[in-house]
Amino acid sequence: MFAAINVAAAEVMAACEPLGLAPERFVDLIANSQAATVSPLFRDLAPRMLGGEHPTVFTVKLLAKDLQLAARMCEDVGAPIVSARASQIILTGALRLGLGEEDTAALVRWYRQGVRAEGG
Repeated sequence: MFAAINVAAAEVMAACEPLGLAPERFVDLIANSQAATVSPLFRDLAPRMLGGEHPTVFTVKLLAKDLQLAARMCEDVGAPIVSARASQIILTGALRLGLGEEDTAALVRWYRQGVRAEGG
């Protein structure tokens, strides 16, 4: 679930500028609305995706490892893991970009740079 929230937040943050919406304004609108109650993680994560100096909370490499372990556990018992597979694609792309040691907020950079590089 943590991976899905990170990936969804990165995707929407990367979409802001092409849609003509300032990412800072989007974060402000969502973080201060009732919609943010769905994910307090967004309130913490999205401002870090805007850039600037922030401490590393959890690295992309660790998230990729944890998601791989969770996916393997689900596979072993035959549980469906459709959205986990989508998140794995993004995390693998972020690792290829060299973002492994960076905070998961760096996933927004995969959407801005890596999608084009990978033909997505």
